[in-house]
Amino acid sequence: MLFNNFKLILRNLLKQKGFSLINILGLAIGISVCLVILQYVQFELSYDNFHQNKDRVYRTITSSYTNGEHRGDFPLSGYAQGPSMMQDYPEVEAYCRIHPQYGGAVVASGKNSQEVLLHEESMYYADSTFFDFFTYTAEVGDLKTSLSTPMSIVITREMANKYFREDSEALGEFLTLSGGWTEGLYTVTAVLEDPPENSHLEFDFLLSMHDLLENGQYQNGDGWGWSNFITYILLYQGSIPRDLEDKLPEFVTKYEGENLAETNSEYKIELQPIIEIHLTSGLKEELASTGSSSTVYSFGIIALFILIIAWVNYINLATARAPERAREVGIKKVVGASKRQLITQFLMESVMINVVAAIIALFFAWLLLPVLGDMIGKTLTFQLLNDSTFWAVFIFIIFSGSMCSGLYPAFVLSSFRPATILKSSQSSSGSPFIRQVLVVFQFGASLTLIAGTLTVYKQITYMRDQDLGMTLDQVMVVNGPRVVAEGQKRGVIFSGFKNDLLQLPYVKNVASSTTVPGGGFNWESSFRKLGDDPELEKPGNVTWVDTAFISTYQFELIAGHNWNLESQTDQQSVIVNETALTTLGLGDAENALNENILMGDDTVGIIGVLKDFHWSSPKTAHEAVLLAPTPSASRYYSIRLEGADLRGSIAEIQRLYSEHLPGNPFDYFFMDDFFNKQYQADMQFGKIFSIFSILAVFVGCLGLFGLVSYTIVQKTKEIGIRKVLGAKVSDIVVRLSGQFMILVIVSSVIVVPFVFWGMTKWLNGYAFPVSIGWEFVAFPVLILLAITFVTVSLQTVKAAIADPVKSLRTE
Repeated sequence: MLFNNFKLILRNLLKQKGFSLINILGLAIGISVCLVILQYVQFELSYDNFHQNKDRVYRTITSSYTNGEHRGDFPLSGYAQGPSMMQDYPEVEAYCRIHPQYGGAVVASGKNSQEVLLHEESMYYADSTFFDFFTYTAEVGDLKTSLSTPMSIVITREMANKYFREDSEALGEFLTLSGGWTEGLYTVTAVLEDPPENSHLEFDFLLSMHDLLENGQYQNGDGWGWSNFITYILLYQGSIPRDLEDKLPEFVTKYEGENLAETNSEYKIELQPIIEIHLTSGLKEELASTGSSSTVYSFGIIALFILIIAWVNYINLATARAPERAREVGIKKVVGASKRQLITQFLMESVMINVVAAIIALFFAWLLLPVLGDMIGKTLTFQLLNDSTFWAVFIFIIFSGSMCSGLYPAFVLSSFRPATILKSSQSSSGSPFIRQVLVVFQFGASLTLIAGTLTVYKQITYMRDQDLGMTLDQVMVVNGPRVVAEGQKRGVIFSGFKNDLLQLPYVKNVASSTTVPGGGFNWESSFRKLGDDPELEKPGNVTWVDTAFISTYQFELIAGHNWNLESQTDQQSVIVNETALTTLGLGDAENALNENILMGDDTVGIIGVLKDFHWSSPKTAHEAVLLAPTPSASRYYSIRLEGADLRGSIAEIQRLYSEHLPGNPFDYFFMDDFFNKQYQADMQFGKIFSIFSILAVFVGCLGLFGLVSYTIVQKTKEIGIRKVLGAKVSDIVVRLSGQFMILVIVSSVIVVPFVFWGMTKWLNGYAFPVSIGWEFVAFPVLILLAITFVTVSLQTVKAAIADPVKSLRTE
């Protein structure tokens, strides 16, 4: 019986090749998108899951408050926090601290060799317990002891291949570090397999924490003043993190209560599971860019939409074909087939189509996955075939698809009465109302995705086109020297380098600074107007720059003047932005020039006010910024260029750099590219959303094309009669397409309020959202109407221009 059903199903599919292809292709695209998004979601959710102790490792998060105002959440702490927590609380089995090598260091292979001399950024100091917390595999060396001795360094396989020829040759060899927190000759004690990409820790080098703590800055402190460390704790098995969190307010009071009271500040410590770090956004001073749980869930919803649209296509086409299957059902019932047997046959047909579509979907997913990986900047490989979870989901999709898309048509087709069917040439094709509801859902889902794509595109374009308050084009930024010969002064070196640069015809200006736009600030602290109560302190951000910085980046000075470092008063003054005036209550720009503010323990005057600018991404609100003067900051050299010979300009600048700063690698970037990296996550989201939306609309069009084709087949004689009676082709097209256009309008009326609400909620995540106008809803509706009209017209025109004699010949 099953074999006979199989042959009959295969015969029916081959008989209607076009519509079988539409069903299978639509389902294949829907399932493939689900599989690709499943891989992406699994990758995003898998961050740090490879660590053996992942369920017991927590990172401490500090929430800081000043005068009751929330200043932000940070994963930073003093170096004494970890040891003190282990000492005070029996739940804590161990602690591990890491400290980024801010600004990186110059690394050379060997003791004195200059064969490989590079500037490296991905470098951490770490406690010897690092590998008790985090699971990595050693190529060579013993990880348990690799960081326990001074001047020891652990490197990845990639770095071993860069500085040495092979992993095994690196063990016991030397790397010379210059220009970092600690300098000298480091011994390679282990080589790691390259860390997985699904980790919140991105590093190439690990240095012994012992060397950093020997630094005078930390030797002379109490362990709480410098919050540059990231602290992790390992809880004993069975410990409850929430119980430990409840004790931490007392911990803060014990060690920091007195200092916090003096500044009217407070902070809270929370424990963050390491497996939640990647999808938790909004923390300041993160080690690496984080993802977004809402983005992951959004893509999951899109995948479900596409899959449901494909299932709806199947239901609509199957029920629309009911008249063709009616005689088959009638004859089978006459010869004794039961309703149960007929339902089984049609469900088997649904299962067969879904299985074939799922197999094709595997191939589509294999093709799509590298494209998605390129978009998110990760190496995504289709490794789900070895994952039992994948197969469970895969089988669930096939089963759900077979049931969801097959049950209703099966019951509709098996319910036909044989006497009615065999007596009449016409038969019911199922409830048209249900089919119309399903089409409305399809249109509504497509409309939502089109509107979402338009909103994302508009917001990203709006952010990128915003006036930043500064000019980043044609600004080349060169990393300042990390290595300076003994006896030389950085200011003197920079002055000579700058003077030679300005002799070049294509160099317009040169400035130095301790950071650059898009690169954060040097110091985030609290400030207040001189004479104000300490309770009025407000948060602000400080960056040290030289006198040419404002002209190099073309900030607009709306009051006051630039620094004159020959003036003792100017040396003790700052230039602020408009937001700083508002934040500190300094009045208008002209009045602010007569004010002094407390910056830490120093009193500084205001000599200039800049028009507000976006130092950070336009996604965030303007921040209070204070620019403080320095004769020559050595972290970044910003060079404003003019002229077209970019390659020649870079080569000449590199030559001068090598002359003035020997022993330093020449590393540079262009400011506009660097700043635009802040939009990367939004742009990735927009691209992926757009692709999936296009696929969803395409799947919907496939179903609509098939449904229109069957509708026209059923109305062929009606079209012929209308033409005989004088109807024009345009009249027939409008009449037949009108019923589908009405469904688009109905779905728009239902969906638009929800779309508007969703767009508004998403845009609220931006400090400067694009204004939502009528076009955000009207354009998607018009696009959907146009797509529907074209899809319907292609089929309708073909039927309308056919010879009516042929369609009426059988009457």
